[in-house]
Amino acid sequence: GGVLRPHEKADCLPGAFYNVVGCAVSLLIGTQDVACMCCLMLALGDPSASLVGRLVGRRSRCRFPGGKSLDGSLTMFGVCLVVDLGYLGVAQPLLSPGDAWRWSLAASALAAISEAVPPFGLDDNLVVPLVPCACAFLLSWALPGIFPDV
Repeated sequence: GGVLRPHEKADCLPGAFYNVVGCAVSLLIGTQDVACMCCLMLALGDPSASLVGRLVGRRSRCRFPGGKSLDGSLTMFGVCLVVDLGYLGVAQPLLSPGDAWRWSLAASALAAISEAVPPFGLDDNLVVPLVPCACAFLLSWALPGIFPDV
């Protein structure tokens, strides 16, 4: 077997293409720290969710419309939360612990939801970095000063 999944063979573009596009657009619309955090969520959270979803989730009764399992989505959330808190501790050490937790919880929830149920049927490799990054961008633009500069 090759590296492409059956649905990727049927499509014109593999998931890796959407991965690159999602991260590139995140770097264009977000601050460097937010975009890097979102790309790390994709790089570490998505494969973790897939692994747990395949190993444990196949016995799960709770499935999302695209066939993804709750177990995989909870793993995605947990891995993203650890990634975000770790990244914010290094990249934004002046950020208060409360602000770091709020940002991390919100970004991790958005990433997990967009991985489980990608909007408009888009590839999850595209939307996982884009959704949290775009939300952070829109909120900081619409409500200046409500969030710290992350």
